[in-house]
Amino acid sequence: MDERNNVASIDKYLKRPRKQVSSTIVGPLWSILSGILSALSATLLQLAAGVPLFHTIVVRCSVQLLAAVVVLWARGGSDFATVRRRTLPWLALRGLVAFLAFCTNDYASTILPLGEAIAIRQTSPIFTAFLGFLFFGEPVGGLEILLAGMCWLGVTLISSSQAADSHDDLDPAVTTKTLGVTVAMVGAMCAALAFLVVGKLSRKDKVSTNILVFVRCLVTTVLSAGSNVLFLGGMSDVMNMSGSNVILLVTSALCDLGSNFSLTKGLSLSKVASHSIILRNSNVLVSFLIQIVVFSDFPSAPSLAGAAVIVISGVITAVKSR
Repeated sequence: MDERNNVASIDKYLKRPRKQVSSTIVGPLWSILSGILSALSATLLQLAAGVPLFHTIVVRCSVQLLAAVVVLWARGGSDFATVRRRTLPWLALRGLVAFLAFCTNDYASTILPLGEAIAIRQTSPIFTAFLGFLFFGEPVGGLEILLAGMCWLGVTLISSSQAADSHDDLDPAVTTKTLGVTVAMVGAMCAALAFLVVGKLSRKDKVSTNILVFVRCLVTTVLSAGSNVLFLGGMSDVMNMSGSNVILLVTSALCDLGSNFSLTKGLSLSKVASHSIILRNSNVLVSFLIQIVVFSDFPSAPSLAGAAVIVISGVITAVKSR
């Protein structure tokens, strides 16, 4: 009996650190993977040129909804057991802000250079940290303030070339770029709220990751289809879309779905939501590399400096999250 008790005690002792390491290392890796897939999704969206905004959204959301349904069906619907009545309003809010973030981010990605569009979204850690403090009581200390300031500095450097010409109302291109910067900032705020809701539902209410992804896909598909009918006169143009654009949008949708799933996993394993979001800044580095290699668009020195500041903030977060 003593030998069995000793073996059981040793096994219990050995399992405890392994579980801790899993949550502190795997969580940041999920967030970094989310950033990489996000950059690839935005790249494919830019390559699908000339497709109206709500057309791109309804195609991508429909593909993601189909994939989410397949996953739930393969699991026998067991994930629905994690949904409680008190979580339904939060799930609806998660879907609504996800749709708003979808629209604003897609619009910004089509009118701004890839690197700049992705980088401006990274103001979301600022909103995530302080909205999390205001509404969910998440801790905000000196580190969070420092990292938020670094993100803000990086985005300011990146968008400086756009902002410098923002007072020239005679140039329509400048006006469009200024609007793109503003829309990207609004998208960051919507994304921050979505991240906080996901963090609450996954960590505190223990709602399944698959359910969170499914609700996001369901609500965004319904709203995007309704927007097509309301603003673009129906879905006929979507059905007649060229094959190359369909392939690009479907692949973009799958990358975005993988990014959302990875980020949701990262949020569920992170003690502080803003840490996961800052680690997702890996998409800034990837997007600038793609901008140079694929689009032959070399960013300015301030843009590169801003990207460096944002990446450094992610490295600091990775060290802190260990």
